[in-house]
Amino acid sequence: MFKAIFKAIFGFVQFAANRIRAWIPQVAASLILFGYLEDALQAMLQLRMHAHHMAMLMNGWETIGVIYMLLDIAIILTGTVLIGCSCNCNDGSGNGVAMLWLQRTLRTLAFSIWDYELLLHYCVDVGCLLLLLLAMRQSQRQATAGVCWQHDRQQQRSLQRLLSVARIGMCCVCLLWIVEPHQIINKPFAVACFILMLLGIRCKLLASLMIAPLLWQANGSLIWGWNDLTISLQFISSMLSKVAGLLLLTRLGGGKWSLDALINRTTKSPLNTGV
Repeated sequence: MFKAIFKAIFGFVQFAANRIRAWIPQVAASLILFGYLEDALQAMLQLRMHAHHMAMLMNGWETIGVIYMLLDIAIILTGTVLIGCSCNCNDGSGNGVAMLWLQRTLRTLAFSIWDYELLLHYCVDVGCLLLLLLAMRQSQRQATAGVCWQHDRQQQRSLQRLLSVARIGMCCVCLLWIVEPHQIINKPFAVACFILMLLGIRCKLLASLMIAPLLWQANGSLIWGWNDLTISLQFISSMLSKVAGLLLLTRLGGGKWSLDALINRTTKSPLNTGV
């Protein structure tokens, strides 16, 4: 009787886990796109301030800064619409990700050249974008299994390189923990997570375990609260975007260019199997 109950519970847990894994790309895409839409909203609300900042950087008129910020907002909205509309057909996801990557690059050059912490946040955003693209490509490949195998192999090499870049981008989450002035997350723990993530050791397990410290760090940062609702919304959307990136990493793993993959290839080689 107990064996049957245990088997039923195990089967239910396994079924629920498979269902959750299947929904990870859709949930992660919603969280990441929410972060970019919130960024566009912030740019609209603070248009004059950002435009003045851009005018000072370019040593020009404030009108030029306004034009730049309007272009920035247009790129964000276009990219999010392309990704949102391609969640089922996957046709425009690459173009949407490229547009958001362009926006992050321009924003980095404009605002985070002298701000190390903001630059790390942008690196994490780029890593989340690449992971979203890879997850959508993986779903597309599973839907068209066996079609254009030679082309698929060539594409996989490029996607594996992008996965390595995305994993390095997600390492910046650990760097943010390290450089944080309040040291909410223990620094040796953050350094250990950074090294494991960078080398790709137990990447899926590590990404799932990093979600709890990320939420704890967010709770500690919000302990004094915010009087401005837009600042709270910006902080929460940034946190959710990082959680989405870690969820995607639990699905995709470290990729070909990781220590996990190297160990798997070594253990399966003829020298070790005795063949």
